[in-house]
Amino acid sequence: MATNRKPRKRVLTQEEIIELLEQSDFSDLSEDSDSDDSYSNLESNSSIRINEDECEDKSEKESAVVDNTKIVTETRKLLWIKKKMPQRGPQMEDDREFNEENEKEPLELFFEYFNLQFWEELSTQTNLYSVQQREHKSVKTTAHELMKLVELFIAMGTLKYPQVRMYWSRELGLPYFVNTMTRFFELRNYLHFADNSTPRDDSDKLWKIRLFLDCVRNKCITLPRPKHISIDEQIPFSGRCQFRQYVSSKPNPLGFKNFILASTEGLVIDFKLYQGKGTVPEADIKEFGLGAGIVKLLTKNVPDEGENTIYTDRYFTSTKCGEYLLSKGKYMIGTIMNNRISHVSKK
Repeated sequence: MATNRKPRKRVLTQEEIIELLEQSDFSDLSEDSDSDDSYSNLESNSSIRINEDECEDKSEKESAVVDNTKIVTETRKLLWIKKKMPQRGPQMEDDREFNEENEKEPLELFFEYFNLQFWEELSTQTNLYSVQQREHKSVKTTAHELMKLVELFIAMGTLKYPQVRMYWSRELGLPYFVNTMTRFFELRNYLHFADNSTPRDDSDKLWKIRLFLDCVRNKCITLPRPKHISIDEQIPFSGRCQFRQYVSSKPNPLGFKNFILASTEGLVIDFKLYQGKGTVPEADIKEFGLGAGIVKLLTKNVPDEGENTIYTDRYFTSTKCGEYLLSKGKYMIGTIMNNRISHVSKK
């Protein structure tokens, strides 16, 4: 069965092109002609005008005259001209929460988090626990002595001996540790933040260190809220705890899941330790999900209509979360998963 095929266009061979070039006549083109003017006119006519609202198609034509035969080659360019995204929210340059004129010493900042009331309560609970464990014999510690105990903890975190007893050993011991405290191990064994005999809320898995956590958080929420803040999570923890998390994608996958609200300078201004069920209200879980529920929880102390910008990663970002923040006068910038914007792409 015969098929109708279109005849192929004849293409000039290399020998025919060379022969045509040798027979051509360029006598009418001289160096004194106004070719520069014509070239400038060509440039002005083919210049690209940028329109912010639409995408334009430009066609450029190049022609050459060979033996009264005009060969036209046409190329087409597609210029994608996108309107600049309007900037919404505060400027990054104006976002500095530290005043260099009012700088404080590290020790002064430390006692702003852990005031004298905290140390008095800590000594009370430590003495009470020692009485409960040692047949009514108290260690009789004071707030000042517990400050020295924590001082040694901080020094150990800097020196990092492989064993704690080496700081008091004869060969490797340091006079700083020996002269500061002689009953370090006794106080460490009975250090306590809460009374074990009092009724407690079973949903609060962190009740034993609630005194410590509340003391830190109460200071964090009083810090100034900058215009640009971010939310992320921290994982590393090497101790023993019944609700440790394992996240395989993290460099240190085992530990606590601690959600942090931080400034551009790295200052923690709020946090929430994940305890499993009950960390976020069930109503927020159903409406937003866990990630967006954490965003709602941590931004409660960020003033509404303050034009703050919240930065998140794909774990927290969702369209519902963005709509909620926008209704509170806050902006959101973050990466987002494809399955969270499918309903938007179909509109």
